[in-house]
Amino acid sequence: MNKLHSPNLYTSTTFNISRCFMLLGFVLIFQVVGQFVGISFLTFYANIPSEKITSVMKNPANTPNIWLGLMELQGIFGIIAFILSGVCFWKIIERKPLSELFYEKKANQKSLVLIFFLMITIMPLIATIGYYNKTMALPSYLHDIEIWIKEKEVDLGRMSVFLTNFSSFVGYLLGVIVIALIPSIGEEIIFRGLFQRYFSYIFKNKHIAIWATAFLFSAIHFQFYGFFPRLLLGALLGYIYQKTGSLVTAIWGHFLNNFIAISGIYFLKGSNLALDSSKSQKPDWIIVIVFSMLAFFVYDQFKKANIKTIDFE
Repeated sequence: MNKLHSPNLYTSTTFNISRCFMLLGFVLIFQVVGQFVGISFLTFYANIPSEKITSVMKNPANTPNIWLGLMELQGIFGIIAFILSGVCFWKIIERKPLSELFYEKKANQKSLVLIFFLMITIMPLIATIGYYNKTMALPSYLHDIEIWIKEKEVDLGRMSVFLTNFSSFVGYLLGVIVIALIPSIGEEIIFRGLFQRYFSYIFKNKHIAIWATAFLFSAIHFQFYGFFPRLLLGALLGYIYQKTGSLVTAIWGHFLNNFIAISGIYFLKGSNLALDSSKSQKPDWIIVIVFSMLAFFVYDQFKKANIKTIDFE
């Protein structure tokens, strides 16, 4: 078992809690910067007055020739808010080489192959959890909050449908970069690479650290009706990272999850199996059970594989 860092640097719980708050501050600041830069670019690109940006974001289909601009806005925001914030935090605050952030050991081929099959086989279970998550209702005394949440979900769903309505293969490839690749790199740097690292030293328990990070990962997306499937995905990525000692494997798993989803939307468009990115498909329990069994088998093989494990404790 290998220590990710020298124990002398992380003996204080207070030190690691302060690191978490500093990281959160970094992310919030870079999100503001990313939003400002992205919106400024969109205003310049589409010649849209800044006061009309909100209405464009709520109903993008009503604005002609805006798809590319919105896709570029998403990319700019993702790079600045997560990738750049995480890298800057690591270099400025931790003052360590990026190689220490991304891996203690390079990802091996066996782990990448097992993760590929794991992400494919776990998708029906995650989709099923998402389906039932969307049917949940808040208590009656939170009715006004529930209405607000549903309105925000509708807006996000409308944007998701618009951005994944690829009109060409080139547009689909751009979607792979902006929707699948950039978020995978940025979010894994922030959550598994940094928050999970600090939580592991705070809680001295890998399972609590993984699930606490997964909770934060899901909560920060501000999508109540997608909270539980994202929680499961975050935990799975956390265990992958903990097992392999390589952030690259977590990025790979996250990328596959996003890539499979948008590829299904693009390649199945117009067929009887067409997917709607704003809706959850009613589960086929035979498929869910069979694929879940396969997923547990693949994960068991992954756990038994001779792959390095991180010991933060």
